[in-house]
Amino acid sequence: MSDIENAEALASIDAQRDILRRKMQAQRQLIDAQMGPDSDDGPVFPRSNTMRFFYERPGLASKLAIELASVLVGARLIKSMGKTLGFAKMLQSMLNK
Repeated sequence: MSDIENAEALASIDAQRDILRRKMQAQRQLIDAQMGPDSDDGPVFPRSNTMRFFYERPGLASKLAIELASVLVGARLIKSMGKTLGFAKMLQSMLNK
């Protein structure tokens, strides 16, 4: 390739990059508009409504996890997980401080 062809190829790549950047920015603005305004009284994390539901109700989330685990694994193994659950609660309380 000659220098002129290289310059044309680079200009074409730059133009494609600029077009892609504009498309990505427009997509980000659309997603931001769909997500709605951030509330000032709550944390931004997590953004998922499901995760926000469980994050705001840790007791419900732990009960649901225990029920699901008992169905999937069995009651016998759940009894031995009592110590693990206690450790997880202790770790959670340490992380929330």
